[in-house]
Amino acid sequence: MAEKTKSRLNEGENSQNADMVVNPPSPIARHEKWKKARTNKFGQMTSAAAQEIADKIDELQEQATQGAFVPHGRQDILNTAIGRPEHPGRVRAGGHGVTITSYFGHASCGSHSSSPAITAERLVEIIQTIKQEVKKEVEDENKDRMDKMKMELDAIKSELSQIHTQQSAPPRPSNPDVFVARVSTKESCAEAANNVVGNERSTFDTCSMGFYIVCGDSTQLVAGGKVFGVGGLIHTVAYGDDVVRVCVDTVYDGEAIVPLPTSEIQYVRDAVNSFIGWPRHLVKPLSYDSDLNVRKPVEHSSDAKLAGESDPLGELMKILFYVYQNPVEVPWEANQFGLPEIGAKFYITHADLAEIISGDKCLNIAILQLWTIFMNECGRSKADQSLYGLLEPQSIQNAKERRQQCQQYIETWVKESQRQLYLGAYLNQAHWQLFVLHPRENTVVWFCSLRKKPDINIKGAINSAMKTITSSFEGMSNQGAPRWVEPKTNVQSGGFECGYYVMHWMWCIVTAGLKDDWHKWFSDGSSLDVEAITSVRQKWATYFLSFRKSSC
Repeated sequence: MAEKTKSRLNEGENSQNADMVVNPPSPIARHEKWKKARTNKFGQMTSAAAQEIADKIDELQEQATQGAFVPHGRQDILNTAIGRPEHPGRVRAGGHGVTITSYFGHASCGSHSSSPAITAERLVEIIQTIKQEVKKEVEDENKDRMDKMKMELDAIKSELSQIHTQQSAPPRPSNPDVFVARVSTKESCAEAANNVVGNERSTFDTCSMGFYIVCGDSTQLVAGGKVFGVGGLIHTVAYGDDVVRVCVDTVYDGEAIVPLPTSEIQYVRDAVNSFIGWPRHLVKPLSYDSDLNVRKPVEHSSDAKLAGESDPLGELMKILFYVYQNPVEVPWEANQFGLPEIGAKFYITHADLAEIISGDKCLNIAILQLWTIFMNECGRSKADQSLYGLLEPQSIQNAKERRQQCQQYIETWVKESQRQLYLGAYLNQAHWQLFVLHPRENTVVWFCSLRKKPDINIKGAINSAMKTITSSFEGMSNQGAPRWVEPKTNVQSGGFECGYYVMHWMWCIVTAGLKDDWHKWFSDGSSLDVEAITSVRQKWATYFLSFRKSSC
C-alpha cells in the first residue's frame, strides 16, 4: 500500500493532470486519538471522567471553529480540556517515542501561561486601583479609631464631671434645664467691663480671681481661685450662662455661705480645691476690690493640716478634674538619686490619681517614683542619714534592653553616695519587685509578692555592679558574686497589688530602720489585708497633697 501511494505521488508530480495529484491524508488530531482510545465498542466513553473531558473537547472544538478559542503551543484543545500540563518525557496520544520538545517544539518564555500579557498601562491602572482601595481602608480604620477615642474621652469627661456627686442629688428647681443663680442681681454694681469671664462657654481664666457674696447693699470678698468655664453641668446640675465653674484655692471667710450651696458644699470652707458654681457677676479680679475691707486669707496652722485630712483619698477625688486638665509636675532633686538635674522632670496625671483612688489597678511607674522620693525624705529625716539610699525606678527598669546602663547607674550612685543599704523598686514585665543592696555585706535581699526568682537581666546587672563596688572597698578585694537572700514575704492574692506590696515593704524597712535579720522581720507568707493596702494608698495621697499644696 505504501509503495502504491508513493508510486501515485511520483506519477502525479510528473503529470500535468491535476486529477492525478493525491494529497496525503491529514494526521488525526491528538485529542481525537485520546477520545478514540477511551471509546468502547458501543461508542461510549469508558468512564464518567473520560466522558466529562470528551464533552470539554467537543466544546473547545466548537469554540475553535468560531474563533472564541485559539489553541496555542502546549495549550491546545486536549491540555486545556484535561486542565493539566503534559507529563515530562512523553506526549498524550502522541505515540511511542514522541517527546514534548519534538511534538511542540522548544517552549517560549510565555508558553507556560495561558494568561495574556499585561500591558504597562494596565499595570499602572491596577496599581492605582489597589492604592485607592488601601487608602480608603486606612481612612475608614482611622476614622473608626478616632470615633472610638472621642467616645472614650467623652466618657471620661462625663465621669469626672460627676465624681463629687453623692447618691442623694441636690434639690432641683421646677425647671431642671436651667439652674440660674439664686441671689438677687437687681441694681448690681457689677459692670460688663468688670466681668472678665467671656461670653462663650469654652472660656476659662486660670488667673487668680476673687469670689464675692452679696451682703446687704454691697459685696464681700470671701474666697479666691480660678475660673474654668461658663455654665454647663456642675455636679450633674445644669447651670445657665450667668453661672461660672470655679475652683476655690484661697479662703477669706470660711464661715460664709456660698451663693449656690449643694448637698456637699454649704460654706466656703467646704469648697477648697473643689469645683462649684458661682454667680458670674460676683466673680471679679482681686485687684478690682481696692477698698480696705478686704480680709486677709485664712491661715492654716501648717501645711500638714491638709496632709492630715482624715480622708486623703477623698481629697484626691476633689482635685481629679483639675489634674486632668493640668498634670502636676513633681518638684524633686534628681541628684539625691545620682541623676543629673538637667531634664529630670516627671508629672503626676489624673490617670495616676485614678489608680490610687480606685485601688484595683496595676500602678504606673510615676506612682512608685513619687513613693521613692517620699521614702528618701523619710530616710533623710532619721538620725543616721547615711543608712538608706534610694535607686530611681526609671533608671533600673527594662534591664533586658538596658542592662549595661542599669549596671553603670548602680555602680556610680553607690560609689558616690556611700550609704549602707540601697532600695530599688524594679518593674519587670508589668510586675513590681523590690531588691535591697547591702554592699558591705555583699548581700542582695530580694522581695517578690509572687515568689518569683529575679530575672537573669537584673540579676546579672546587680551581680556585676556589686562585684565592682565591693572590690573598691578596703579589705574586700576579689569578692565573688553577692549572696542573694529571699525572705518569706507576703504573697498577693489578686493580679494587681504588686506595686502596693513593694510600697509596703519599703515603708516597713525605712521607718523601722531595718538593715539585717531579714528572715526574722519578713516571715509572714500571707496576703496583705485591705487595711494595709489602704494605709499605703492614704500615705501616698497625703504626700502628694502636701507637696502640691506647698507648690501652689
